[in-house]
Amino acid sequence: MMLEKGASRTYEDAFEASNGTIQLAGSNALMMMVVSKELTGTVWTASAHIITAVIGSGVLSLAWAIAQLGWIAGPATMILFSVVTYYTSLLLAACYRTGD
Repeated sequence: MMLEKGASRTYEDAFEASNGTIQLAGSNALMMMVVSKELTGTVWTASAHIITAVIGSGVLSLAWAIAQLGWIAGPATMILFSVVTYYTSLLLAACYRTGD
């Protein structure tokens, strides 16, 4: 169990004490966010999160990188990294489903 720096109780204890809600400080008011302990992740949701993370900076440099690699190594590298991304999405989905 991890203790936040300077905190006297764990994150799990704080979650239990708050009845599943997290309070976030807003500009003028206090916002409430309900957190569910139910795990609902799938391979597709994990894949979607990975894709949105990669598209940000990856799309901007993809054309230059493929041009530098050429016609053979460029597509081969893209296929290799697509397989790696698919595998990591399987791992993330499995971790999300099993929990701690």
